[in-house]
Amino acid sequence: MKTDPLAARPRYILANALMAAGRFDEAAPHIQKLPDDFPGKINWLERARVGQGRIREAIEILEDPINRGDEVTGEPRGFLGYV
Repeated sequence: MKTDPLAARPRYILANALMAAGRFDEAAPHIQKLPDDFPGKINWLERARVGQGRIREAIEILEDPINRGDEVTGEPRGFLGYV
């Protein structure tokens, strides 16, 4: 089965709308289905987890790339400080 390369954008828009409505439980699965290299995926997943009250998991999501030694600057570090 081929994956539609444009499917990520509508999924992201839907997840964004759900999060804006405070429907974090519904938004999270859509965010998780985004490709790993989708810009900002970890930030959106972390925000969903915070909205769900799953703070420890949000911290782990943000710490994971740092612990792997990936180059992480800007937003993820800021969100980690916020959480």
